[in-house]
Amino acid sequence: ISTMSILTSQSRVILGPLTAAFQPPAPCSAGVGICSTCNDVFFGQKCGSVGPQDDTTCWPPTTQGALRPSSALNGWGFYSPGISCPVGFTSACHATADSGSSSSQTADWAMQFPMEPGETAVGCCPPGFNCHNQNGQTCLAVVRTITLSTVTCRSGRFEGFNFATIPNAAVLSLNIFAPMIQIAWKASDRPPASTSTATSSPSSLSRETP
Repeated sequence: ISTMSILTSQSRVILGPLTAAFQPPAPCSAGVGICSTCNDVFFGQKCGSVGPQDDTTCWPPTTQGALRPSSALNGWGFYSPGISCPVGFTSACHATADSGSSSSQTADWAMQFPMEPGETAVGCCPPGFNCHNQNGQTCLAVVRTITLSTVTCRSGRFEGFNFATIPNAAVLSLNIFAPMIQIAWKASDRPPASTSTATSSPSSLSRETP
């Protein structure tokens, strides 16, 4: 993971609107690893022929014909107009672009996709995660104490369903990557009194800020 690059100024990929509550299925919070001693795990994945791949059921529904994800947590796209974060996610980062120019903007993270003038964006992550950009926008938590369900992706299939407790003899800390669900909107997309909302749930993560 550490060899991946920060990606910015990529072509905008709008996956569709997000105007209704969405709750990811429970398996989306299982940690998928490459091996039993690796310290990188991924949420929101399925096991493909070349390793973990984005499980699209862990993302809100997309518009028919929307671009499909290319590889695991590679910054698939964003939802516009977006009303709220998925159930169980929080507003982890925020960005705004001046109404007169998209180049005049403030952002809490290295944005993969450029903004349009007058646009507001929010990065939605599970509780305890930070917005991150590593080979595309994603969410990251660095944890030293946690117990979570895990599975290994090997040769195109899942193996070794288990519960892992960190730290242990093989792994002292984990880099947990999760999908960032980015939502974006302009003032004209919402009633004047409307604000961005996000739901949250208690987190068991003891993390370090990367």
